[in-house]
Amino acid sequence: MNALKENAYQRLEAFKAEYKKLESQQSDGDAPAVTDDKVGERLKELSVILQCFDALEQIDKDLLLMRDQLDSDDESLRESAKVFLKEFNTCKEEIEGVLNDTI
Repeated sequence: MNALKENAYQRLEAFKAEYKKLESQQSDGDAPAVTDDKVGERLKELSVILQCFDALEQIDKDLLLMRDQLDSDDESLRESAKVFLKEFNTCKEEIEGVLNDTI
């Protein structure tokens, strides 16, 4: 996740804290309906952001696995690894771009 802005992990922690706070607030049920709608929308936004961070972590793990496969004696495994590396890197760049715009 090197392409993320410097403060990405600080923002991630802030997003997690905000998500927990809003989730708690929504489950209390004391807020007016308009506020509930806004809270619900923000929870959806935060959920997507958090899922993006999770996806990046998983992609990084998958990239390491695919890089290991490049050293395989099996030609078909090496070729598959090349294809997956390209796809994983593309996905990673797109997610990082969206997150950088968000944070």
